[in-house]
Amino acid sequence: MNDRGQVAFKSEMTGGSADNGIFRGEGGDLTAVFVTNQIVPGGATIQDVGTPAINSHGQVAALCLLTNSPSHIGLFVGDGTNVVPIAVEGQPAPRGGNYGSFFPGIARINDRGEVAFQAQFTGLKFGIFRHSDGGTTTLAFTGTNAPGTTGTFASFGADIRLLNDGRVAFMARLTNGVGGVDSSNNMGIWVGTSEEDLQLVVRTGDVIGGNVLKSLPFQSGVVSEQFGMNENGVLWIGSFQSSAKAVIFSRIVGRNDD
Repeated sequence: MNDRGQVAFKSEMTGGSADNGIFRGEGGDLTAVFVTNQIVPGGATIQDVGTPAINSHGQVAALCLLTNSPSHIGLFVGDGTNVVPIAVEGQPAPRGGNYGSFFPGIARINDRGEVAFQAQFTGLKFGIFRHSDGGTTTLAFTGTNAPGTTGTFASFGADIRLLNDGRVAFMARLTNGVGGVDSSNNMGIWVGTSEEDLQLVVRTGDVIGGNVLKSLPFQSGVVSEQFGMNENGVLWIGSFQSSAKAVIFSRIVGRNDD
């Protein structure tokens, strides 16, 4: 639900040519945003729809399974009138290679219409991206340096946060054995608008309030509320070597309003 009281939801249907779809509801009015058998830009047909995300302007981002196309899945933004493809299987990605698969429920959309998402590539490579009117920007990619460390990204958590100023927050696991990384310091949270300004917020092994951070609620396959974010910082839950758990707000510095 957005701050105007509009709700985006998926529903099954009977008695028509479409058997499921995503709708935007406001009061007693419903607007179909994505429905099965709908033709999207590029000529593919929607076969099924995923979990939607909505911004304050009523724009909805969702993954759609596709037929009648070489691409079997794509991420789209719609408002009930227009549909815009954000990332589609087989299309070129900004870091090279082509998009493979995407992760249901992870995509986020802000009030500027920007979309943050995670994609998978051949060879079990993964990336975090932000799409805007200026194109798609890479924030992080497996095998590349993780800012604030001497390690490299190994995988990303199943949750993303996206602010209206374009900053994206995500949780990641580092590659053990690279740059002094081991099981005691291989998880963290990063924030940025691109690879150029990405910054580390917190990492396991950090000493906070005199206690060593042991773990973060990292999940790579199931979307859950792993952490929160606003314009000032990131709210997260950590477990410490003292067997204590704490809810902590980490302030973030720097801002990019591109």
